[in-house]
Amino acid sequence: MIFRRILEHVRTQNWIAVGIDFVIVVVGVFIGIQLGNWNEERAGQTRAVGYLERLAADLDLTTESFENNRIFREQVRDQGERALSFYEDRGSASDWQVISAFMEASHSIGVRSVRATYEELTSTGDVALLEDSELMRELGVYYGEIKINDLISEFPAYRRTVRGIIPVALQRYHTEHCYETSVRQAQLFKECPAPTGLGIETGPVVASLLSNEELRNELRYWVATGDIVVGILYREAARSQALTDRVRASVEASR
Repeated sequence: MIFRRILEHVRTQNWIAVGIDFVIVVVGVFIGIQLGNWNEERAGQTRAVGYLERLAADLDLTTESFENNRIFREQVRDQGERALSFYEDRGSASDWQVISAFMEASHSIGVRSVRATYEELTSTGDVALLEDSELMRELGVYYGEIKINDLISEFPAYRRTVRGIIPVALQRYHTEHCYETSVRQAQLFKECPAPTGLGIETGPVVASLLSNEELRNELRYWVATGDIVVGILYREAARSQALTDRVRASVEASR
């Protein structure tokens, strides 16, 4: 329509009208480009906020994993200390209480570091959508450095030795009745009565546990390692939580 009118004005040599029509065309194109840029910018901002919210959710899961692991490993360490005390003085502890302590001291657990959103950001190039360059630097350092210490996921020699002594039926009973995992993968020990009807004499099992000097040394190492692991997990949980708070602050600033 506008171009037909321009041609008509050119044929009639109405140059003023041609100039006005030209300005209208240029202004229209400019406004169209600006609207396109604005829409693209708004879409990019929306995607950036979505990425930040997903990053915060990933970090929440990682923090939770560290914290759940710390709580569980404190229980494992404490049961290890209890088992060690039985070498010196069993006191009034029953056979099952002794066996349970040795069994619970043998547990280990891995840590889940959730990094799917960060890897998507960096692999697709969408990292450019995030305007907070300092935050991206912090995330890069965090995900570049977060290497789960081998101590955290270690399965110690003690675990193999003690589970070679305790009969499988007792181990199975303990797993089914004295140990639980929540929907969110938190693991905890719980009180449970001594098993009945298994046809196993527990006295000889306890005697084997308390007379095994190699087992005692392995348990001592595992308890000492537990102190280190608990400290690592505490620091990593705090670090992950601090970064989560930083990401959420950036979400609020982006809205």
